[in-house]
Amino acid sequence: HALCKVSNNEFGQRPPRTFCLQKIVEVTSFNMERARFVWTQIWKPISHHLIEAGCFPQEGIARSALDSLRQLAGKFLAREELQSFHYQRDFLKPFHSILRKSKSKAVRLHALRCLNHTVHLYHAQMKSGWEAVFLMLESAATIAEVNRLALTVLIDIFEQNLHEIIDEHLLEPAMKAVEKFYIIGRSITRSAIYVVAGIFEKLMTFHLDDGHNENYDPEIDFKPVLSSLVKILENKANVPIVLPIISKSITKDAWKSVVPNLIVKVLRGKSESWLNDAGKQIVDWAVPSCCAVDNDLGVQLIIECAKVPNQKILSICSTNLAKILENNDSAKEAATLIAKGIISSLDYDVAENNVELLSGLAADLAPCLQVPELK
Repeated sequence: HALCKVSNNEFGQRPPRTFCLQKIVEVTSFNMERARFVWTQIWKPISHHLIEAGCFPQEGIARSALDSLRQLAGKFLAREELQSFHYQRDFLKPFHSILRKSKSKAVRLHALRCLNHTVHLYHAQMKSGWEAVFLMLESAATIAEVNRLALTVLIDIFEQNLHEIIDEHLLEPAMKAVEKFYIIGRSITRSAIYVVAGIFEKLMTFHLDDGHNENYDPEIDFKPVLSSLVKILENKANVPIVLPIISKSITKDAWKSVVPNLIVKVLRGKSESWLNDAGKQIVDWAVPSCCAVDNDLGVQLIIECAKVPNQKILSICSTNLAKILENNDSAKEAATLIAKGIISSLDYDVAENNVELLSGLAADLAPCLQVPELK
């Protein structure tokens, strides 16, 4: 406490001095080997002082504080984190505080570069520190003068350290950080979309017998990626960007477990105009692709899509269903659902406008007319 006070007084001198700031770094380094509880009590006033120094109006002082933080972070992250404790996360929080509180563009950029340097060197020891990293990048996404660098740092992290993030089951905060970049600007938004699609593609290649991802749990780790994809596809302009990327990597198992869930979530609660445009594109891609992999899987997906009250989507479902009706008894359930969907979606006030659509659907469904419900 006393050394921090003296250091504060030095900042007010003309010119400002950093002698005590350097001594604080030395004292902190010397005490790192003490018991973690004792160390926590020491770190609280020091971290508060380093945050104040990092927000000092004179950039030289602020940069010195950030360099001191980077130096200390490297020494601290080299130590193993104790189970059930979050020292790595707490140690990296000052970078985030300086990014938010500083008014200097140069200092904010330097804070991001220091964070990137620390992650690059000590990614294997980050553990709970990843949470602080993603929170900082999430904040940086909302700051116009640094968001491009922040996205570059985030992309680099995913390319180099996805396995470590999955080991800690931290894809949820990671995807929250990515989502902040969706609405910033055209080029940044598109880059963020490619990030999510790329992560989806990588997760499709994961196998539990791979020594690098034995901690991968689809239930925990894939859910946030799926949620991010749903949010991306809510903007119909993103549909033609995302579909070609993810379609290349989808396995047969994924068609069975992942894609139907994704399609249902995407189509749920959408407007008629969205369904007529983006919804039609998605179903027109998913249904024939799934049928090509396995007829039974295709029928199940058609059943889910047929629950959407939209004539264009029902038309796609019936067209694809007609191709497999003759040799697949389970398709009868789908045909019945499509017929019910057609009936419920008709606008009886302008029925003459539906004649052409109904003729085509009736022809497609003809092989199943022996089903009582369909008659």
